[in-house]
Parts: sequence; C-alpha cells; structure tokens
Amino acid sequence: MQLNLPQYSFKYRENENRLEIFCLVRKKWLVLTPEEWVRQHVLVHLVEACKFSVMSIGSEVTIDLPIGKVRADVVIYNKDGSVKGIIECKSPMVNLSEEVVHQVNKYHQALHADWVGITNGNSHLFLKGEHILQEWPLAEDA
Repeated sequence: MQLNLPQYSFKYRENENRLEIFCLVRKKWLVLTPEEWVRQHVLVHLVEACKFSVMSIGSEVTIDLPIGKVRADVVIYNKDGSVKGIIECKSPMVNLSEEVVHQVNKYHQALHADWVGITNGNSHLFLKGEHILQEWPLAEDA
C-alpha cells in the first residue's frame, strides 16, 4: 500500500497466517493492519528523516482521560520528559476529519504537547500553539 511518505525498509514475518511487522520503538512484532502500516512509517520517518532518538518516542502510549484510558499512537518526548508532539495515525482509508482532530486534541489536553499531528499516511495535518485547539476546518490564514 503506497503512502505519501518516503519508502523505508521493514522486517516482516508470517505468524499464524497473519503478516506481522517489527516495531523499532516497541521492539516487538505487531499484526500488520493498514493503520499499523501508517504508524510504522511515521515512526521510522521520525527516526530517519527527522532525527528523533528512538528513546524519545513512545508508541501506543496509555493516557488517563476522564472518559477512561486511551492510547496515543505516537508521543515524542523532550529530554526533560515533557511532551514535544503527539501524532494520531489512521488507516489510509480513513479521512482526516473533525472527529480525528478532536481525538488528538483530547490527548493534547492531557499531555500538553508543543504540537499535534494527524495522518492517514497520505494526508497529514500538524498544528502548533494557538492552532491546536482551533475548530475544524482551520481558518485560511492559519
């Protein structure tokens, strides 16, 4: 499945008739779903192209919200442990909608990230500062 991200090399294996991909952040094999395909591309892109340390990245990070526990797809930490960024990954077949923006904004409200992003592997939206909690769609001058 082609994405609007650079092509990277991954480790694959078949396990019980399911294709799995090795996660460089979680250091384990995961079932290769369309969403996982996007998440793994984002993780490798953060390390290889953006030069973040693997140690500064969390994947499937549990967050306690008033509605219960949720998991953020990707969380990037500063050296002091504060949150630099949060990225929510969706399957390439999922449109980036107001609902997805609200989802990542809930994570931001709990973690206080410098920026947030959403991607389906083909479309990407990153928001920083005052634009993080802005209503969808973004103003033209944003």
